[in-house]
Amino acid sequence: MSFARLFGHTARGPICACETEYGADNIFHQPQQLADISGYYLAFGLRPFVASETRVDHIACELEFMDFLNRKQALLAASDDLQSPPDLETAEATRLAERAFLREHLARFGRAFATRLVIEQPDGYFAALGHTLLAFLSAECERLGVEGGPVDLAVRPATADDTPMACGTADELIQIQRKP
Repeated sequence: MSFARLFGHTARGPICACETEYGADNIFHQPQQLADISGYYLAFGLRPFVASETRVDHIACELEFMDFLNRKQALLAASDDLQSPPDLETAEATRLAERAFLREHLARFGRAFATRLVIEQPDGYFAALGHTLLAFLSAECERLGVEGGPVDLAVRPATADDTPMACGTADELIQIQRKP
């Protein structure tokens, strides 16, 4: 029951596991971020499972991508040890992608996600996962020279902003058209 209580049954549960639900709220933020994340995956030949309901910005997908990049680097390093010619270009591109993805995506919202886990369930399984994720992100940020995101990054509002448009209401527009 802890899972359902913490995450709910939609992307907008008490704790949100999707990156694009955090931070700035404008109509372009979410699609731009989703496209950027997908671009990272596609650049390395990774494609989301079509029948999956998990979004590409879900914490699990982003962590799995970081795992993929780390394994790719380990494989490239191991090939150097086996006397095969090193593929320095691929190794550098992978390292740069790992650093950029951490800075722009996982570290940007992951610390806030992990902190929410610890706050919402101070003891138990999910608190342990939150502490582990915080430690992992801190270590990765230090290793790659990336600044971690804030622990208090807000989840964007679930409802639309009711602020009127700058051009005025419908009645005001009609009045403008009637003036000679």
